[in-house]
Amino acid sequence: MAKTKIDKEVMKEHMEVDELEVYVEKIVKWIKNNTNTLIIIAILISLTVIGTTYYHTQKEVKSVEAQTILDETMNLYNNLLMETDNTKIEELSTQIGENSESLASSFKDYAQATEAVFIKGKALFHQNKFDDAIKVFNEYINIAKKSEDKARGYLAIGYTLENKAFLNNDNTIYEEAIKNYNKAADLGQESYIKLEALYNIGKIYKNSGKKELALEAFEKITMSKLALDAKRWGLSEGSSGFVAKAEEEKKELLEK
Repeated sequence: MAKTKIDKEVMKEHMEVDELEVYVEKIVKWIKNNTNTLIIIAILISLTVIGTTYYHTQKEVKSVEAQTILDETMNLYNNLLMETDNTKIEELSTQIGENSESLASSFKDYAQATEAVFIKGKALFHQNKFDDAIKVFNEYINIAKKSEDKARGYLAIGYTLENKAFLNNDNTIYEEAIKNYNKAADLGQESYIKLEALYNIGKIYKNSGKKELALEAFEKITMSKLALDAKRWGLSEGSSGFVAKAEEEKKELLEK
């Protein structure tokens, strides 16, 4: 009896085709048995996509609304700065406060709400309502998320206290101002906030006759990363100009 030669390659191909057919059949069967589940999954995915799109759209709409209120608040503040009538100044300040409260209640987690609080504090400072302004700036610090923003709040408190000390001729308040300036410098990293805070500390010490402490503050500015980079790479010191001011103050103190 003659033996039939088996072509292994052909046999292998047939086996692979059979296996593929079985696999496809299993998939089709599984889909038929799980049709309802797949429909539910598809619906859930669709609802998730729709919900996510709606959420981002609404968030964008609210952000625009919040920015509109903030822009109005900034315009009110600019008008307040130009106003000379005390009654109108008070009215503008009240409107700024109302806008700030509106943003805080309806747009609590938006950056515009935080910025409006800072503007409210500046409006109170402009009216020499120093204690009220400090309360508002502390509120701003508590809700600010970034370290640099918190530094900005401490800088504002330091400046408010410094002005309060000057107008009330109370030198004891200057120490509290310096404490807040130091907090601003610690949080401000290598920004203009740190340099401005150190400069204000130096000026307070200089005006009170504390030469060494004043020089120390100005030295921190001139040895800051911003100042060293400016010298090393020929970069500008920034619009604040506190590096150049500190150099002048140091020169003046050392010449005495």
